[in-house]
Amino acid sequence: GKAIFMHPLDLSSFPSVKSFVSTFQKHFQTDDDENNVAPTLHILVNNAGINFTGTSTDGLDLCFQTNYLGHYLLTKLLL
Repeated sequence: GKAIFMHPLDLSSFPSVKSFVSTFQKHFQTDDDENNVAPTLHILVNNAGINFTGTSTDGLDLCFQTNYLGHYLLTKLLL
């Protein structure tokens, strides 16, 4: 398929996830959307697989935030 939306996303950074979602919603928002309803997302595939030690910029375990919390926040904000 053809990629119709590309924007940087760092799952180890909560501000990056929030920025991605905000940009995604602005990109796909239409003028006739009532009450600022978020655009419909039909498919979301979450995939990560890092195994690094360290601390994220948010002060959490880097591996845990990237592989779990980042995906959770991304999915929650897009729904």
